[in-house]
Amino acid sequence: MIAAIALSTLLAQATPAPANTPYCWINTKTGKRVFVVPLVPNEPNGPPYYVMPSAGDPNSAFDPKTGVNYARENGVWINTKTGKRVFVVPLVPNEPNGPPYYVMPSAGDPNSAFDPKTGVNYARVPCSEVASTAPQPTPAPPSNPVTPPSPTPAPIGMVAPKLLINHFDAFANFDSVRTNGFSGTGTGESFRLTSQWNAYNGGIARPLFTNQFTFERTNAQQSVLFGTLIIDENDDEDDCDDFFYYDWGPYNGPYGIGVGYSHYHPIYVYGTPYDMQGFGFSVSKFPNYSQPFSVYGGLTYSPSIFGNGANGVTGSYNVWKYDVGATVNPGWKIPVDFKIGYKWENWTGTGSTTGFSYRLNSPYLGASYQF
Repeated sequence: MIAAIALSTLLAQATPAPANTPYCWINTKTGKRVFVVPLVPNEPNGPPYYVMPSAGDPNSAFDPKTGVNYARENGVWINTKTGKRVFVVPLVPNEPNGPPYYVMPSAGDPNSAFDPKTGVNYARVPCSEVASTAPQPTPAPPSNPVTPPSPTPAPIGMVAPKLLINHFDAFANFDSVRTNGFSGTGTGESFRLTSQWNAYNGGIARPLFTNQFTFERTNAQQSVLFGTLIIDENDDEDDCDDFFYYDWGPYNGPYGIGVGYSHYHPIYVYGTPYDMQGFGFSVSKFPNYSQPFSVYGGLTYSPSIFGNGANGVTGSYNVWKYDVGATVNPGWKIPVDFKIGYKWENWTGTGSTTGFSYRLNSPYLGASYQF
């Protein structure tokens, strides 16, 4: 893993050379020089990151994080303030539309590198050993630089992606419920823990899986039919959902398709509390927490949420849910963002509960912490 290789160790192990001996990276199969970029340590504990050449001048580069300017002279990058050469790594285009990524030298041999995505081997050799007729390809930087979806080499100002990221959300809900024709309102709270697993593939971070556990409490005052009387009833409901997703798409803000289990206690049907559970299916678009603003959403269907009520009464429902919202990242040093959203549920009775229904509309506000 790239993050595990200390740049200082590579620098210490690199082949010593006289001050006037420049070194270049070559493709060992073709013998030609390859495009390289400065690699910078990300102190205190972060992985290194590369500095991209300027869009208007591919022979200069600027690191806004450290304030250092770099210049490329005869294919060799130097620190313009000190005049000294800097540590460089091969940069590879990521076709068809992905951002470029760098290839890290081997941990045991800092003068060689291997790209598992393309199968190309690289070697660090004195530039004098490379034929002068072999031009160094210069991939043109984008005219409008954009933040890539977190490849392994983190762009300037970003930390390289982690293999496991957790988010804990806390929400305040403003609930409106309708049960069998009777309406009520109330408030509630919910908590959500989202864990996302990622992997490195050919030097690029890719999403793997997400597990999302949600606990929600709804407290609504509504009128219900009790015998021949309509009475006010205070209904408390606790919901627990746990869904496991297979992810695809970008590392930040991936898509997921999942299966999960839900437990509800109690669900009120004509004043009778039910303890109900069942399995469901879900598709989701997760937030992109690396952006100042991001949208997300999910749709869940449970074909049979079933259980027992008072006096041995049984019942079942098919349940549709959706949840849409947006995250706002204030850019603070602590990993906190804020959420605003809307969720909806529709329960339709089946079997012995045919004709019964329950609907929940709930705008909400919340905050999220990453760890």
